[in-house]
Amino acid sequence: MNLKTFVKNWSLVTIDGFQVLYGVVVSDSTRRYQENDYVCTSRIIELKNNVVTTKSGSVYMLIGDGTEYKASYLQLIELMSGISPSDLNLELK
Repeated sequence: MNLKTFVKNWSLVTIDGFQVLYGVVVSDSTRRYQENDYVCTSRIIELKNNVVTTKSGSVYMLIGDGTEYKASYLQLIELMSGISPSDLNLELK
C-alpha cells in the first residue's frame, strides 16, 4: 500500500531546472504532517495524474488547481521555512 499525503493550495516551484511542491496538507497517511501544515518537498521526479513523487520517495496527491512559479535558491530556503510562494511574490511561470 502506497502511503500518501493529500495537498491543497499547491504550487509547483521551479528552481534552476528542477521542481519542488509547496502546499497545505489536507490529510497524511504517513503521519508526518498535521492537517493545515505546509509542506515543501524534495525534488519532484514524477508528476502524473495529479500525483507527485519526490526524490525521497514521498507521494503527494494534488487536490484542486495549482500555480507554477519560478524561484531562486535563496527563495527556496524561505519556502522551506514556511513562507508561501505568494507571500514571497515569486514570478509566475
